[in-house]
Amino acid sequence: MLAINQAGRDWLTGKIDIVEYLDKLEHYGIPNPFEIVDEFAEHVDFVIDHA
Repeated sequence: MLAINQAGRDWLTGKIDIVEYLDKLEHYGIPNPFEIVDEFAEHVDFVIDHA
């Protein structure tokens, strides 16, 4: 879990790109990581558009 959280922080701060982040999620057993990230990205876009 710590590695997944660190990967998320690294992605959000620009230390790794989206492909590397998704690879790390898959490596640690997260099924369909693109689906999770896609939902998160849509939510962020929604919040930014309505801020």
